[in-house]
Amino acid sequence: MNKLPDKPSKKTESQQYMKATGKTVKEILTSLPEDRAEPFNKLHDVIMKNLPKGFEAAISYGGLVYVVPHTLYPAGYHCKPNEPLPFAGIASQKNSINFYHMGIYSDPIWELMKKISAKEWIEMYENKFMPKTKK
Repeated sequence: MNKLPDKPSKKTESQQYMKATGKTVKEILTSLPEDRAEPFNKLHDVIMKNLPKGFEAAISYGGLVYVVPHTLYPAGYHCKPNEPLPFAGIASQKNSINFYHMGIYSDPIWELMKKISAKEWIEMYENKFMPKTKK
């Protein structure tokens, strides 16, 4: 009689990307899958270097969030007042690393769209991503 193979005990690739594990910011940053660790940590570092005073990194919904702490805004998040007011967040999910910005919900997104002209975007894109041609 043929025996069925044992079920693998490791999480499948899609399961391991759903949420980072950890109860602290440091645990989240060190528990990422190997291929996600470097880009996720770089994104976190850029955010932290540019995050205005008053915000801090925290954990929420299995991801890393940047919040207004209860010490500054005791009312907290209207959906879950026991959690601090979220501002932005990043998460390592199934197929990607995602960035969330709560400001989109409170400030007209058209203002964001007007910040860079097509000409400026082309220049930034070409400077960053296009190979330099030799003259």
